[in-house]
Amino acid sequence: YTALNFEWPVRRDLYYNSSTFMLVLNNLFKEYEIDSKIGFATNKYSARKDEILTADDLTYLIVANEETQYFFAPYRYRVPGEIPNGLQGEFVSTFVYQHINPSLLLDGSMNVKGFWSNAITLPESSSEDNSRKTQLQISFNPDDIHKIDIQRHSVWLGDLKIDIQYMLLLFEDWDKELRSFLQMEVKSYIDELNKKKNTRKFIQEVEGSFEKSREEYAETIEGEIMQYHGFAPDKVKNYSFSSLGVTLAKPQLEYNISYTMNDFVRIAGENIIFAVGKLIGKQWNPTENERNRNTNAYLPTPRIFENEILIQVPTEYFADNIEHLNVRFSNKYATFEAVAGIENTTITIKTKKIYHQTFIPKEEWQQLVDIIDKTNEFYASSIIFQKKN
Repeated sequence: YTALNFEWPVRRDLYYNSSTFMLVLNNLFKEYEIDSKIGFATNKYSARKDEILTADDLTYLIVANEETQYFFAPYRYRVPGEIPNGLQGEFVSTFVYQHINPSLLLDGSMNVKGFWSNAITLPESSSEDNSRKTQLQISFNPDDIHKIDIQRHSVWLGDLKIDIQYMLLLFEDWDKELRSFLQMEVKSYIDELNKKKNTRKFIQEVEGSFEKSREEYAETIEGEIMQYHGFAPDKVKNYSFSSLGVTLAKPQLEYNISYTMNDFVRIAGENIIFAVGKLIGKQWNPTENERNRNTNAYLPTPRIFENEILIQVPTEYFADNIEHLNVRFSNKYATFEAVAGIENTTITIKTKKIYHQTFIPKEEWQQLVDIIDKTNEFYASSIIFQKKN
């Protein structure tokens, strides 16, 4: 699947033609004697089973290995087996095709032969399958007490990594990562173009595009910091990726970044007021209209956001009180909890925000909003560092 996904032509008539991709993949499975069937799935954001009118209301997939694995249309960052959020828990009709020539699809001359098999329901993921786990190491800037230095290590899994991959990953890096995973002899896209005389003319254009993307990447990194905190950094020091999250060997997106921030520190006489709650990242603060919901809510997947925050108490100061940072609020739709402690000169805070379910009836929407409100109360929390005598 990974090899076909990587090699699939980026042409509108093919890349967005999921039926052709599925038939080619199905033929490959048959060639290697892998049990497989074509699936036709509903989507929770589209027509329900009893509302289907055309083929456009269905999503094509491959159901393989005695209905234990599922493969979907080509997408650059999809790891084999990951189920798109709109298809989890959905109904699938399956059909067993004979080996056919997918090229016949393009001229409409194919006479499909096969038989319908059993219907199945696609599995649903858990909150642990869709997670963002973040560790932050915080110290006060030695040159300016109004600023803090942050070293942040983040790991995204499942549905939560999709948007951030689209934002952070460069085509050039993705291409090299997949070539390495697939153990390809040609190690880069540029080398690939250089192999053939009729494609060498594109090398200069592609190199120029890669260079432009790298030059603009500093803005992308700042954008990711803004997405996490809700405001821009004072300075970005460095960043690196441990994993791009695009292969079975490394399905997680793993990222390290170091930067300096303002807007966390206020000085009150000899004391420091530190907006510690903001370190959990920007939170959704529902408007009045969003609080008064008139329709049922469908969340993409269960998901969990975890933070471990390590704060170095500034020299010549001590923490006044951190007991108010120990909280727990939970119901059947969501949980928010925080545990805080201090040892020597290090404050440790661990938080979890969990969305347990994907369907929330409008009558019970307020239960989720209650947890969101409690999370925002924590986000507004501060601690006071007092000057030592």
